[in-house]
Amino acid sequence: MSEKDQNKNRKDNVTPLFGQKKDAEEKTNAKAKAPASKSAPHRSHGVAPTIMDFDSGTRQEKSEEPVDDRAGEKGEVYNGLHIDFIGKRWIFYTISLTIIVIGILISSIFGVKLDIQFKGGAIIQYSYSGQINQSTAQSVANATIKDGDFTVQTDKIPANNLQVLVLQTTKSLTDTQQSSLYKALNSKFGANSVKKYSSNDVSAQTGKRFFIRSVGAVLLASLLIVLYIWVRFRKIGGLPAGLTAFVALVHDVLMAFVVFSIFRIPINDNFIAVVLTILGYSINDTIVVYDRIRENRKLFGHALSFKDTVNRSINQSFTRSINTTLVTFVAIATVCAFSIAFHLDSIRSFALPMMVGVVTGCYSTICIAGPLWVSWVTHREKKDPNHSSHMVIR
Repeated sequence: MSEKDQNKNRKDNVTPLFGQKKDAEEKTNAKAKAPASKSAPHRSHGVAPTIMDFDSGTRQEKSEEPVDDRAGEKGEVYNGLHIDFIGKRWIFYTISLTIIVIGILISSIFGVKLDIQFKGGAIIQYSYSGQINQSTAQSVANATIKDGDFTVQTDKIPANNLQVLVLQTTKSLTDTQQSSLYKALNSKFGANSVKKYSSNDVSAQTGKRFFIRSVGAVLLASLLIVLYIWVRFRKIGGLPAGLTAFVALVHDVLMAFVVFSIFRIPINDNFIAVVLTILGYSINDTIVVYDRIRENRKLFGHALSFKDTVNRSINQSFTRSINTTLVTFVAIATVCAFSIAFHLDSIRSFALPMMVGVVTGCYSTICIAGPLWVSWVTHREKKDPNHSSHMVIR
């Protein structure tokens, strides 16, 4: 072999390590001419070659993985899985929009229940023994407090096995009014040993201020998340990545709202806690997929289209996302079952939406965030065919 041919072969061996681009046709011809190496170790699909492979002195060919723009059309398998998430993205968009529209219609027809923490009002609990007629208690309360418009229900506190009469009104009550209400109930149900157990009173202004601050906290968290993704993935189009991740987070928040609307759970501080928890959980899952997209983009460059790169990355991360979601779901479901069994409404109103939240968070990571990013890039490439050239890490 001449010195010129040896130099050429040495250059070819270095090319995959440093990510230099190579014409697809030359790759095909070289692959056809080169004999298969029996000593090369087996590599499973979807696993990128590592520096260790090259340090060992054995060149790892990428022959097991088609790396041209038609990879997605060839039914390529990643870790035993191939699902065309990108090709089905409009189905996923339609499913999400349908659920969100149904939730909005339900909330429009039946209204959104706001807890007194947001709209103001009072909740007073009275312990009692025996039996108390709820309608009679409501009549006594409305007769005692003018324009009180009370709602009355009974509940049980498992911790001390107490029966409680719960009176709720949208009107803030002074100490004098609460004292008058207690005397009226005690007079009517004297044989039931009525005693004041707890009271929670919030003025309308305080509730409004708390609501505005809660929404502000959610918006600030979302803004910081977008900025973080923008900076972290700036070399592969950080702003589109951040904005599509933000849309996926909005999707998850709306799904949580749908759960509160369908199950008629009052919107309170638990809703804000659920939203913030879902934001953190969902974005963590999304960043895992984005990291995989960045590594695959760095490894394959333009040998794979951006659509195929994203589809490859989602398939490679699919098992991890599903397993994490299942473990989290089982843990929260256990808490939810415990809260239902022991009538712990405050815990149930958090655990039930969170069960749905972890599922929708996984769904938005796999079926919304990445596909939306592809839709963004596809739209940009129609206007500027060279747009994808700026999304390769060198």
